[in-house]
Amino acid sequence: MKLRSIATGIIAVALIGVVALPASAATSKVQIVGGPLKALAFAGDNIHLTVKGLPKKTGVYVRECLATSKRPTAAQCNGNGVWVTPSFPGGIYPTDGTVGKPNTDFVLPVVGAFGDVDCSVSKCVIYVQRDHLGPTDKSLDTSVKISFAARLAAPVTAPSAAATSAPIGPDVLTSTIGSAILGDAPTAINASVDQTIVVKTLSGVTPTIVALPGGNCVITGTTIAAGWSGYCVVQVSSAGNASYTKVSKVYPLSVAK
Repeated sequence: MKLRSIATGIIAVALIGVVALPASAATSKVQIVGGPLKALAFAGDNIHLTVKGLPKKTGVYVRECLATSKRPTAAQCNGNGVWVTPSFPGGIYPTDGTVGKPNTDFVLPVVGAFGDVDCSVSKCVIYVQRDHLGPTDKSLDTSVKISFAARLAAPVTAPSAAATSAPIGPDVLTSTIGSAILGDAPTAINASVDQTIVVKTLSGVTPTIVALPGGNCVITGTTIAAGWSGYCVVQVSSAGNASYTKVSKVYPLSVAK
């Protein structure tokens, strides 16, 4: 009888241990690893990164952003980000560095200041969030801190006429369709009517606008024609110039009739 009681107690403890095991324990946590992350060049630098632990068939955006207590807004992030996805529309990944694969090294350009954000005054991070296929899903959100070397003081003497100034950072793109400002979340458009996309660049460079493979729209110049309901992903790029470096943004569109 005593042995039976001991055995029963052992089984009960074992069952308690099984019940207490959280379901998330078997789920790998999303991680972003790589570097360098400290003493980055303020005028512009490159970080080699790898995103690990993504669920299958799930993509994320990786960008340099202002460190906030909530998910940063598009205005609080550098537009020069990378879309990391295991399944790119059409199966052919672009070679311009704007799209990467999970568990594979890619390069993320960063700068000490972008938009209204100055990383020498405010804290900045590399931020990971779900892509346009799940814009409200925050389960994959994660970040890693970065820091920059001191901003170089402006030279006291005026440069010679032959001297050329270094670019101050990535170009800034502002894209709209009608009154809608394009961003990370899908922008709804009507497939029954051709749409016009307007893109302004801070550099003044004429942007390149293309529809990524696999979607249901065709872009000719600045006109977007969609044939049926579904989705469309637009990529807008600036080649940059002597004052601004190149930048590329991806905008998801939700198409309906």
